[in-house]
Parts: sequence; structure tokens; C-alpha cells
Amino acid sequence: MNSKLKLALIALGIIAALAIILVLVLSLGGGEDAPEPTPEDTAPVTVAPAAEPTDTPSPEQSEAPANTVSATIAVGGDIVMHTGLNGEALTADGYDYTPIFGVAPELISGADYAVCSLVTSLPGAGSEYTAYPLFRSPDAIASSVAAAGFDLVNTATSHLADSWKDGIDHTLDVLDAAGLAHVGTYRSQAERNESGNRTTVDINGVSVAFLAYTCDTNSVPVTGFEYAASICATDYLGSGTDIDYALIEGDIAGQVDADTIHAMGIPVVQLDTDGACHIEAMSIQHLLKEFSLPDLDIILVENIGNLVCPAEFNIGENFRIALLSVPEGDDKVVKYPLMFATTDALVLNKFDMQPYFDFDDQKVEADAKGVNPNVNVFRVSSRTGDGLGELTEWISNKVNVILGKEKGGV
Repeated sequence: MNSKLKLALIALGIIAALAIILVLVLSLGGGEDAPEPTPEDTAPVTVAPAAEPTDTPSPEQSEAPANTVSATIAVGGDIVMHTGLNGEALTADGYDYTPIFGVAPELISGADYAVCSLVTSLPGAGSEYTAYPLFRSPDAIASSVAAAGFDLVNTATSHLADSWKDGIDHTLDVLDAAGLAHVGTYRSQAERNESGNRTTVDINGVSVAFLAYTCDTNSVPVTGFEYAASICATDYLGSGTDIDYALIEGDIAGQVDADTIHAMGIPVVQLDTDGACHIEAMSIQHLLKEFSLPDLDIILVENIGNLVCPAEFNIGENFRIALLSVPEGDDKVVKYPLMFATTDALVLNKFDMQPYFDFDDQKVEADAKGVNPNVNVFRVSSRTGDGLGELTEWISNKVNVILGKEKGGV
């Protein structure tokens, strides 16, 4: 990591995991070329006359055992539904991915058993369907996978938790309903224990065990439900991103949030103001020594959670993100205009609660753009994950532009 990279200090009220997919490509090298023949190798060879056959009986050719069986297993690759494919599959009656599989059914029809990897999550009806960096697809993909001729699905992929724990459970329920076996993720510790962390099937009388593991979870923590995924490395929080980050957690008192963040494996320092309503730049400067700066690209700073004082003080940040949760009401932009006039993005959080509150998000967006025409507005739910894909992509692009400028790039 270039130690001269400028740290992007962001006034941020939530932690957004920045997800980059790592693709490992293993190539098989060809064998060495055969050596050129030497003169000795090409010299004439004298062949002796063949010996007369003897009466020694030759051993009879053994026949294959009567109980010999064969089983053919077709192994497909990753099934990833990007945005373009979701649009292609959308019909008047819903989603149908069957045509997208093309000749795949014909190719695997000759196999006794077919396996593939589902590199997406199924959040369920009513959810937002997204592509990179959070893959969240309609349930219809499962029936199309079954129709293509696949029998077993590997769910232990880097995107297994893109719809959180509810998404893991729902994905398995949908696969069960489609008649698809699965391996790699589990709804409960009991289910995992019962499976022995594998799925065993009978193929033409041959017992075959399938095991599946992932090396990361797209930087989405599985804290509290580690049993749900077969992970071959425990450092799943930091892997999968080329942006190295840490947090400064600002509060008036206590360190509940910092403890939670630390448990997720993210570098964090607690900053308590002892009653002050905002963080000052000098406080940030004093805390920088707590981090290994050459190893970081970005520091996320959560300022004190109010809509007044933090807007008035610059702490050296490159850009700001303001959070407004649905239960707080839709009149906050009008009451506290400075906060929203100085932010680069407005995140309407807890958006899954909108049906239960008198919250007009269109009014909020209009009010925000009235004082800040260039503000970016995101509607997200930290509980369900809805909208986080667009938010994390925006943050990632913003940071990469800043780092690119420092490197003499864009």
C-alpha cells in the first residue's frame, strides 16, 4: 500500500461494507515438449526372428465384475444473475430464466447427476433485486435451474449472505420447493450438525458426498450465525475488498458501537466527547496515531448523532453522508437545512418501516434537493439489505476517484 495515499475521511453514520468480487483463475499448464531424438535414438534396429509359439497357455482375459456400475456427474460453473440478465428474464408474468440457459440442458442431459453453484441470494418477494456488489435475485431462478437439469446446488459462495440471514434461510426454502438438493449453507446449527457439513446422494448405486466451502462472504459479516455457512477462512470480514478501511466511532459516552464493530474484525477507535455535541478536527488528528496509516485507504468517522452541530464543523473529511431514519419523520430537512445542504449523500434508513409511519420520502427528497441540488438520495434498510448495493457502490466509486487523483489518475 502506498504510504503517501491520502486518507479519505468520511463523516458516516453507518458502516457500509465495500464489496469487490475476487475471482481466482486457475490455469492448467501443458506438459513439457518431448526432447528431440538423438542419433542413437534414430539408429537402425536389428529385429530378431520371432520365436515359434509354444504350447504354454495364455491367461484367459478376465471379465468385468458383474456388479460394476458407472456414474457420470456434470459440474457446471457459477450462476450469477447480473442486472442485464434480470431484465432479460422479466416477462409479463414474472421472471423466467429458462431461455437464458440456452443449450445447457442438452449438454448435461447425458449425465446421471448435475451440480452448479448459485452465486446470488434469494431475498423473497417484495425485495429489491440487485446485482454487483450485492447479488439478490428473484425466486424464479431456482425453478429455472431445476428445469435446466441440475440436481444439486452449491450455496457456499462469496455472495451467500448478500440478503443476510433471512436470505440464507429463504434461499434454502426456495431450493427445497424446486426439488433441488443443496450444500454449503444451513438454516440452523442443528441442520448443519445433522448433515455432517455435507450432502450425500445415491447415483446409480454409488454413494457420493458433496462438500462446499467459500473463502469469504463478500465482506458481509455473519456474526451470530456463523453456523449458517461453510467458510474455509475466518477472515471473511476483510477479504473481498481492495479498499482498506478503519472507523472512528464518535459518541457522547459509552463504547457499545465500537465493541460491536471490533467484534466484526474491523479496526475501530472509540471517541467520546463527554457531553460535547460534535467532534472537532483536532480530536481526529490525535486519534490517527492509533491506526497503521500506511495500511489504510480510508477512515470512516461517525460523528455525534444529531442534525445540528456536526453540520457546522469540518473535521477534514473528503465527503459527507447524512442519515435520516423513517421513524424520525419527514420534516427534518425543513427544520435542519444546514445538515442536508452540506452533505454529499442522504441515506433514508429503516426504509422497510415506511408502511408503518406517515413518512413521505418524495417530500424529503424534494426538500433535500431544494437546499442541495446535487445530493444523492438512497433508500436503504440495514435490516433487510434493501438499497445497500447502490449505496456501497456509490461509496466505493467515490473513494476510488479520490485515491485515483492522489495516484495521478482520474
